[in-house]
Amino acid sequence: MAMKVIGISGTPRKGGNTEVLLRAALDPFRERGWVVKEHLLSAYTIAPCRACESCRETGVCAIDDDMGQIYEDFRDCDALIIATPVYFRNVSATTP
Repeated sequence: MAMKVIGISGTPRKGGNTEVLLRAALDPFRERGWVVKEHLLSAYTIAPCRACESCRETGVCAIDDDMGQIYEDFRDCDALIIATPVYFRNVSATTP
């Protein structure tokens, strides 16, 4: 069974440096036959956590947004790379 890696780009700028660098970081995995999935958060609608703790009780987030697609991949991956620009000494607001 092939190993799986997820690459997440947290830049709000589609096609920017963060995406270029993420793809470069994922290239060695592709070359070794890993299944590679990329999530470009600039293309998704993801709401912030409301701290309702529904996920704790039910195992499912109460917010119906695009994050559900990423959760599915989290459950099934062997490695994860998160790329984000740094704004004001923190990750971008796009990166949950």
